[in-house]
Amino acid sequence: MGRFQEAIAGALTGSTEVLLMQPSNFWKTELQQKRFNLSRALNPKYAYRGVTIAAMAIAPVVAIQFSMNGACLSALSALSSSTSTTTTTTTTTTTKPPTAPISILSGVIAGVSSALFQSPFQLIEINQQKHGGTIAAVVQKIARTHGTRALWRGLSMTATREGLFCCSYIAVSPLLGRALYERTSLNDSMSLLVGALLGGSMGAVLTHPADTLKTRLQGDLFAVEGSGREPVNIHVRAALKDMVVTWGRKPRNVMFGMYAGFTPRLFRLCCCTLIYGRLNPFYSSMLEV
Repeated sequence: MGRFQEAIAGALTGSTEVLLMQPSNFWKTELQQKRFNLSRALNPKYAYRGVTIAAMAIAPVVAIQFSMNGACLSALSALSSSTSTTTTTTTTTTTKPPTAPISILSGVIAGVSSALFQSPFQLIEINQQKHGGTIAAVVQKIARTHGTRALWRGLSMTATREGLFCCSYIAVSPLLGRALYERTSLNDSMSLLVGALLGGSMGAVLTHPADTLKTRLQGDLFAVEGSGREPVNIHVRAALKDMVVTWGRKPRNVMFGMYAGFTPRLFRLCCCTLIYGRLNPFYSSMLEV
């Protein structure tokens, strides 16, 4: 399958997942900013606020992740094969699957690469959720107040999160599913399901602190009208300091704050991993016809 087809299948997969799971993302960001309100959470008017920018962002992001992952798998597998061949001079074509380290490294590279594109889109989405307004109005307000560079605020945290998460769904989950199928009595479907749950859970646990800091950095560009609170999360160190002020100085309290919104995100990432694992092969097979 060519890189272009991989990108299209990834874009379709990502967009479908957003349309299904957007409310859980809204719940997560509200909890992370200590703004959760049950009536808003259950109201589609709020729960689906920012869904357009989310779908616009995730389609190219997942397209980048799948195509970049495919390119890295090919390049790293070829490099590994060439370095391990010391005596033969004839070229042999093999379809041996990539090793686990190559799969994991490819996933990390693909995720980090996609962050450059995803970070500004998620910043716009978070500010739409928090303040309302159209996409154009939010972008204009950010550029006018902070400059266009502010659209990439939180990039380091986005890259950290995406590198680990992409690795978990695109590499770890299939590897776990394959291992379960080969070493247990689980059938193919159950192995994929359990692998997705384990991979999604691992991704959620490892990436949530970075996601929380990213949300606080990106969501604190402007004061909420009537709150009387000025933005303070202007960089990672300031965000960590504000976490201590908000949640308390005890490490246990800070850790609790780092994992605010974890439950809806855990739910989403497990579903996301399963959806990606099922839908991407489906869309890929359609494109190959």
